[in-house]
Amino acid sequence: MIKGIKGKDLPGFLFRKLRPFRVLALVCTSVFALALSLPIMAADGSSRTHIKIVGSSIVLPYTQSVSKAFSEASSHPAPVIKNTGSGSGIAEFCKGVGLKYPDIVNSSRPMTKGEWEWCKSKGVDDITEIQFGHDGLTLTKSLFGGRMNLTRLQLYKATAWRVPVQGRMIDNPYRNWSDIDDNLPDVAIQIFGPTDGQGSYKSFVNAIYPQTCKNDLRYFKNKRVKLGSPAKFEEFLKANCSQMRFDSAYIGTDQPVVEIFKMLKTNVNAIALIGYADLFNRRSSLQAVRIEGVEPRIYTISDGSYPLSRPLYFYIKNDHRELVPGLTAFVKEFMSDNAMSSFGYLVRMGLGVLSVEELLNARYAAVIGEKMRRYTD
Repeated sequence: MIKGIKGKDLPGFLFRKLRPFRVLALVCTSVFALALSLPIMAADGSSRTHIKIVGSSIVLPYTQSVSKAFSEASSHPAPVIKNTGSGSGIAEFCKGVGLKYPDIVNSSRPMTKGEWEWCKSKGVDDITEIQFGHDGLTLTKSLFGGRMNLTRLQLYKATAWRVPVQGRMIDNPYRNWSDIDDNLPDVAIQIFGPTDGQGSYKSFVNAIYPQTCKNDLRYFKNKRVKLGSPAKFEEFLKANCSQMRFDSAYIGTDQPVVEIFKMLKTNVNAIALIGYADLFNRRSSLQAVRIEGVEPRIYTISDGSYPLSRPLYFYIKNDHRELVPGLTAFVKEFMSDNAMSSFGYLVRMGLGVLSVEELLNARYAAVIGEKMRRYTD
C-alpha cells in the first residue's frame, strides 16, 4: 500500500499519476500513423504517394482489377496506369531510377536483350521479372459472320508484307481469303490488329512466321541449303520473314478495343487480333477463329495447345520499393490467391493460369524482389 493512500483511492491516484504517460503514448501513436500516410522523400527531395505503371494494353484490364482491389483493401491511393504498349512502356520504364519514372511496366512479351542493355545503361539494373499468367492472341469476329478455321500457313499468307510466289519474294498479292485457299470464304481479307510497336505484334509474328517459313515454304528451305551457314540463314529469315503488311488487308491500330468492336459490327467479315480477355467478356456477340483446329479457351491457352498462346509479364523497379508507399503491397495483391487462384478474380476475367509450382515461385520472386536473371545466367 502506498503511504497515505487508502486502498479504495488507489485507482484514482494511479490514474492521475499515469495520465501524462497515457497522453504521451497517444501522441506517439498518432505521429507514427501520420508518418505512415506521408510520402517518402527521395534523395532529391521529390515525393509521391501513388504507384506509376505503364505498358501493355493486353495486361491493362488485369492491372486495373488488381489496382481496384488494392486501393479498396488498403489506405493507399489507386495506382496511376498508362496504356503505352509493351515496347514504349519498357522504354519509359528504363529511362532511369527516381520518382519521375515508372515503378512497374506491364508487357505481353518478355523484355528483349537490347531493352535490358538499355535499362542497365540508364542505371536500371535491379529489376524483378514476373510471368504472372498466359494470354491467347485471338482472331475475333462477329457472331453473324461465318465460322473459320485457319492454319499457320494461311495466316502467314494473309498477313505477311512479302511472300514467296514462283520462286521469288514479292509484295503480298492476296486480297481475298479465297486467293489463299479455295476452301476459304470469297471475301476481302480485313484484319484490325496491333502496330509494330506493340508487344502483341511481335508475339503474333514470332508465333506464326519463323515456323511457317522454315517448315512449310519451299522457297525458304531452298535458301537454307543455298546459304549453307545457319547464321546466314537466320539473318535472311529475320530480313524476309518478320514483317506484317500494312494495307487494306491488315490495318494496324492502337485504338481502344471498344472502337475495334464497333468496326466488327459494321463488317461481319472483318477480324480483330486481340487478347483473349477482351473476347472472353464479350462472348455473347463475338466468336473466335480456330487456329489449326484449336479454339482459344483458358485451358488451351494455359497448356499451350492453342498456337497463339503466350506468357504475360510485369517488371518491378526494385530501387523504388523504399521510395513509393505500397509498391510491395501492390505486388503481393497481384500475386495473391484472391487474384491468381483457379477461382481468382483475374482468372474469372480470362487469364490463363500458372501451375501451382509456377505461381509459388513467381509469388516468392515478386515479394522478395528477386533480380531478373534472363540475360545474366
